[in-house]
Amino acid sequence: MVASSSDPVGEGYIASFARPGGNVTGLTYAVSPERFAKQLEILKETVGTLSRVAVLWDADSDLFHRKWPPALDDAARHLGLVVRGPYIVSKPEDFEPIFANMRQDRPDGLLVTTGVIFPHRDRVARLAVEHRLATIAAFREFPQTGSLLSYGPTIAAIYGRAPAFVDKIVKGTPPEKSLSNSLQSTTLCST
Repeated sequence: MVASSSDPVGEGYIASFARPGGNVTGLTYAVSPERFAKQLEILKETVGTLSRVAVLWDADSDLFHRKWPPALDDAARHLGLVVRGPYIVSKPEDFEPIFANMRQDRPDGLLVTTGVIFPHRDRVARLAVEHRLATIAAFREFPQTGSLLSYGPTIAAIYGRAPAFVDKIVKGTPPEKSLSNSLQSTTLCST
C-alpha cells in the first residue's frame, strides 16, 4: 500500500495501525478527521477575515460522508466558520462549473482534498486565484503549483519510502512484519 487508502481501517483493509494483520504493509496518508481543525485553523490565521469555507473533494463514498462532514462541521463551528459544500469533483470537466457554483455561496476560502483532484492541482490553484479564494490543501505539492497553503505530507516522500517495504518483502520478511506501525502517516506543513 502506497498512499492508496486514506482510511485503511475504516475501509476494511487492515485491522488497526498497530496490528494491520494479513498481507498488508506500506504507507498511507491516513486522513484523521482531526486534520480539518488544523487546516481550518491555519487558513483562518493566514486570512484573518475568513468566515465561509468551501470544501472541494472527490471522495464520494459512504465512509467519507459518514466521517468527514461531522469532523469538518465541528472544526468550523469551533473556529466560528461556516462550511459550504462539499463540492464533489468526479471528473476533470467538473472544475469550472463547480467553481462557478461556489460563487453563490460566497466563500472566502477553500479547503481541498485529493484523489482525482491531485493531478489537476495547477488548475485548482488557477481557479481559486480567479475566484479570490485563499486555499489550503492536503498535500505539499499544491502550494508548489500556486495554491496558498498545505497541511500534510508530500506525495513524493510517501512514494520515496515505499521501496524499503518492497525490499524487505522480497528478502523474505512477511508483509505484516515488514515494519511496525508502518501504516502511520507523516505530517508536514508548508506555505
